[in-house]
Amino acid sequence: MVKTRTARSREENALFIRRVAARLDQAVETFVPEKIALCAPPDILSLLRDQVTASTSSRIACEICRDHVSQSVDAIDRVMRAAGL
Repeated sequence: MVKTRTARSREENALFIRRVAARLDQAVETFVPEKIALCAPPDILSLLRDQVTASTSSRIACEICRDHVSQSVDAIDRVMRAAGL
């Protein structure tokens, strides 16, 4: 069966989200941070919330719902600092 581009894109996003959530959960277990902040586009952030464990979710102190993917690390750092992080 041939999948549409939209269906493939959804599957790829779902796989990406599961991988990111697993890495977040792993980082929380390894480093045991008091709080974490997430910065992602709104559609990705909403899917990510559903995939992280309760332990990770309880540590989320801030969510920034914007797409900063194309920005430099310095620019993202400025956004996080402006948010008080």
